[in-house]
Amino acid sequence: MTNLFTASHLYKVFKDLQLNYYILMDKDKQRTEHNQYHFHSEYLFDAVEPWRYCLHLPRHAKDTVYLGVNEVVNVYGSQHNILFFEYDHSDPTELIKSIAEMPSTLYIVEDSIYEEACMIDQKYKALLGCIKISELSSHTLKRHWNEIADYVESKVSKPKVSYIPRILSYKKMKALPLIYWTNQTNETNGIKGYMNENNYSLKSRIDASLKQVSQFTLIIKGIRINKYGSKKLENAISAEMKNNKIPLIMILPGRSQRKTLFLNAVGKSQFVFGDEEKKLIEVLGLHKAIAQQGVYLEGETLDNKIFQKLHLLETHFDYLRPNGQFIYNECKSIGKELVQSLPKDFYENIDKFSMITLFSDFNIGISIVPNYSDPLNYMVPISYRPLTPLDFSITYGAHRRYVYGIGKYGEIRILILECLDPTDDIYIASKTAWEKFEQSFNKIDYIHVQYVQVDSIHHLDQILNEDSDYDILIISAHGKYDASGSMTALVVCGDMWSPINKNVKFPPVVILSACLVSPRGSGAFSIIDQFVAKGVTAVLGPTIPINVYKNSVLLKRFFEYMIKYIESNSEEKSILQIWHEVVKSHAIYEILHSTMKLKSFADVKNEKGLNSYDEFYEIYEKTNIPFGNSYSCSLEILRGIARRRGYLNNLEEIIRDNKFVNESVFYIFSGYPEMVVIENHESTKKYEQFHKEVDMTC
Repeated sequence: MTNLFTASHLYKVFKDLQLNYYILMDKDKQRTEHNQYHFHSEYLFDAVEPWRYCLHLPRHAKDTVYLGVNEVVNVYGSQHNILFFEYDHSDPTELIKSIAEMPSTLYIVEDSIYEEACMIDQKYKALLGCIKISELSSHTLKRHWNEIADYVESKVSKPKVSYIPRILSYKKMKALPLIYWTNQTNETNGIKGYMNENNYSLKSRIDASLKQVSQFTLIIKGIRINKYGSKKLENAISAEMKNNKIPLIMILPGRSQRKTLFLNAVGKSQFVFGDEEKKLIEVLGLHKAIAQQGVYLEGETLDNKIFQKLHLLETHFDYLRPNGQFIYNECKSIGKELVQSLPKDFYENIDKFSMITLFSDFNIGISIVPNYSDPLNYMVPISYRPLTPLDFSITYGAHRRYVYGIGKYGEIRILILECLDPTDDIYIASKTAWEKFEQSFNKIDYIHVQYVQVDSIHHLDQILNEDSDYDILIISAHGKYDASGSMTALVVCGDMWSPINKNVKFPPVVILSACLVSPRGSGAFSIIDQFVAKGVTAVLGPTIPINVYKNSVLLKRFFEYMIKYIESNSEEKSILQIWHEVVKSHAIYEILHSTMKLKSFADVKNEKGLNSYDEFYEIYEKTNIPFGNSYSCSLEILRGIARRRGYLNNLEEIIRDNKFVNESVFYIFSGYPEMVVIENHESTKKYEQFHKEVDMTC
């Protein structure tokens, strides 16, 4: 098990120069009650402006100085570390503990606690000291930026970037994710001007981001663009832009009316989405966009009707034989309605996004938008963050995250907890599948899998408390939706269990092999959301009832892809990217496993020694698949294979009668799955070489 600092070991060099911004709010202050839609603490309304101020400051020390090109492109996930505290006059223990672990760069405080905060600053000195919220301005921003830059320059002997910061309007803040590129190339003013001329449209920000990425990738390829004339450089960048993609950070407010049950249960009864809350959510999205140097998009508030459609679709899986055609048509219907809440630039540029980080209570991944045959889950990796309760999303999203590395240069430890009761109807099938999984993967020398039968909630808690030194936790159980409280829970040997009140350090990756752990149409506060709220880095689980056999096949393929990548010398990938590769190719497995007869045909090997699956992927990898239409193209490839092998009629019957359903589309990866990186030999060599280069330059 290995823990890597953000940005490929950069913090090993800049480890003493991390920036931590503390926002201290008066716990005893009487606050005006506001209308709320996504449920959060009242003090956050008053904290939004200092939070916004911090996003104009450097994310980390490297933002203030000129860097080598490799240092610039390896800053993915370099997030502002912003810590919110309701200052307790009588007991500041938690605050002091946090400062001891993460020394403060700046205290921003409410006026009413300024004197006490200054006393804390005297004892735990911040680089920039202490400032009242009422004193924040573009003038203080410029001073704070320059003080950080001067300090960094003195420590690393690198020249400061030429940048004069000022507080931007909410509209113009959409340019902030770009300035960390443009400050390195002295193009900040030009890029801001370009986006201003285009009213900061999504398309202008996509183009500007791709241009910056492409300039750096050309340099990395060894092309000396400083020797190019303006026209030649423009053509080279335009050509390179076609090969690059950028992250999209999307906010989709709105919730199911069923969520009202949960909000009533916690004492909230005001459900108006006001301007103050809109600002909070917008800053949350911009915070992530700045971290990823991606493009920010806020959609219109989703109507309850689209949640009702999703709820109808998810509950359709309760039937013994869900209808494939109905599911496909509903996904198209939801996609058609979804695009009404998004600008045209979104679905016309989906192919330009490397991933989507979605802050929403809705599941967009199942949507099939107009002009495509694939659901969004096939087209682009999607990382989910719930908006309700917003308190959890902000607490989880405002802190710095480190990359977590999994690979063969440190043992991969996987714990499988079987929580089904031995008398359960599906217990034998589940136990058999997981024991085969354990035996299969334990044959690999750098993987350790442990399968444990849990006999009670107490036993489950005991196991989790005793040994948290695992990379991945898989929980096999039943899921249960509690409609009275609009929450989901796991059923452990007949009893309900939830992680939310557990004082347990969970592994960084949790996979839930259970039904109904994250229904989005019902608006439930799901088990997945609860694990995220507890700080788990990445949580994977289904939004529907699942088939135990299909689930075992899907998860086995996920780990096989992971191992295949570890053994390769290809570019570094996150578990989100690997999951995406599994999902978009899994329909073939669903079809060929839909009947025993079809499976027996598919297992037969041809003259090359390939079964139908292997033959399919051999052809698929050589085929130029139009973006967004891999599903329809996959069916045509499979028909060709079936025709040659003599089972075309059987295949057509399955397709015609809608006897298969691709359940993998209805899984979601929540949290920071993009920050869990799979290491292989090639990526490890690159880390080591990069570290040497940085050491030499510093």
